[in-house]
Amino acid sequence: MFSSRKSFAATGRSLFSLLLWLPLSALAADFYVATNGSDANAGTIDAPFATIMRAQTAAASGDTVYVRGGTYSTFTIAFTDSNYNYVHRLNKNGLHWSAYPGETPIFDFSSVPTNLRVCGFHVTGSGLTVTGFHVTGTPVGNQKQSECWRI
Repeated sequence: MFSSRKSFAATGRSLFSLLLWLPLSALAADFYVATNGSDANAGTIDAPFATIMRAQTAAASGDTVYVRGGTYSTFTIAFTDSNYNYVHRLNKNGLHWSAYPGETPIFDFSSVPTNLRVCGFHVTGSGLTVTGFHVTGTPVGNQKQSECWRI
């Protein structure tokens, strides 16, 4: 019995040592967002999320969120302050946001209320990348200023 405990301990140390050598990308996950998704889904390619904000909640540093093609035009305001309605707030570090290969996600912000300035994407996280997004229709109200991206 003593030898099996010793063997188990040695195996555990070996496994731990192996995990230390794995590249972080091997531990990264992929999530998906699509116009026909649901935020109650798991965020897989077959069961995508509906919103960027739900994907951000699920993702961790090093993960990639693929956004499927189509027009995204229905939004819930993620955050407001005294001047802005922020549609999306990308505040997690180290995430990779990418259009799904061969597709173009279009974010049409024309329906966002203009009681305040509008910011489509407010980026406060660091070390993140965004590629392949098309942004259009960011409205300007009486305040005379709105932004597609605020970094």
